[in-house]
Parts: sequence; structure tokens; C-alpha cells
Amino acid sequence: GELLSRRWFQQDTLGRGETLSELLVRRGLSASEASDILAATTLDPRRIPAGLTIEVSGDTSTTQVQEVRFFLGVDRILKVVRGDTTTGWRATDERIPWVTDTLLVRGVVNSSLYEAVESGAAELLPAKARQELAWSIADIYEYRVDMSRELQQGDEVRVLFERQSLPSGVVKVGTVLAAGLQRAGSEVQAIRMDIDNGRS
Repeated sequence: GELLSRRWFQQDTLGRGETLSELLVRRGLSASEASDILAATTLDPRRIPAGLTIEVSGDTSTTQVQEVRFFLGVDRILKVVRGDTTTGWRATDERIPWVTDTLLVRGVVNSSLYEAVESGAAELLPAKARQELAWSIADIYEYRVDMSRELQQGDEVRVLFERQSLPSGVVKVGTVLAAGLQRAGSEVQAIRMDIDNGRS
């Protein structure tokens, strides 16, 4: 079979006050290559935050950079590949698809709504997403129940929601589809309905 060529990779991040061109030059590209790469993208250099990660890579047979990847978000990578001399650099925007599943979480209130959601969703969501879910439930019941005062020990909360995740392990809370709050033996249910103007 054919021998696979081995690749090398280097990652770096944009420093404070540094331009993308300077970062690319620091990673081994010439100033004219750096400007060609940026011209091939639709990036607005003024709107790129410090700390942005880039990755340069190439073939181990040479130190020449063949590809630059800009990690623009958890679900978005901009890839710029060196063409031959006539075609220059080619940019492609890679969107990483979120996978959506639907989960039901239930939690019993011992001290607060947050704590009930924390315990109910511990295995299913990372901490930040559990907090988002608790905020969503509090929003839904905002005019019905004062979450900080009216919840009693033993009240129960249930929520049906969409979880979105990426292959990298990043997880976020999507749409909340329904919720139930059981207080003193009676339940207040909330079911999502989309209204025409984009509200729900």
C-alpha cells in the first residue's frame, strides 16, 4: 500500500494587541502569505478577540505551512488550504453539527430550584448547562411562583428539554418543551407553544 505522509501540527493563540498577520508570521508564514490567507477569508481582523486559537499544519517532508485553521467557535472552524501557485489559498467554513436529543429531568426541592435541578441533571449536563436549565425553568414560572420564597421542601420539578451536544463533548441546553412544578400536592404545568411572531 501507499505510505501515508505524516503531518505536523502547531497551535497558537492570538495575543493581546497582536494582529492575525503577526500571529501567522510568528507561526512561519511570510507577510505576503499571511495577507493572502486573510484575503481568502471573510474575517474582519478588528473583530477577532485576543485568545483566538489557530492551528498551522503541513507535511513532515517540509516545514512549509499547508493549512491554517481558525477556531472561531465551538461549532465553527475556518480552514484555509494552500493551493498551487495559480489558485493561491482556499478557505472553507466548517460547521460542526450539533446533535439534539430530548431528556426528562426531575428533581426534588430540598433548599432551592437550582439545587433540585443540580441533583436531577447531574449525570446529564455539565454545571453551566444545569444552571441554564434552572434559569429557563425560573423564567417559565416567573409570574406564577416566586422561586426564592415560595418553594417548599419536598416540592418537585420536572422538565422536558432538548440537549444539544458536539462530538468534542460541549453540551448546551436547547429548547425547553414542557415543565411541571408540584407544590403542596398540586401541579402547575407549562407546555411550550410557538406564537406567530417568533415568541413562545
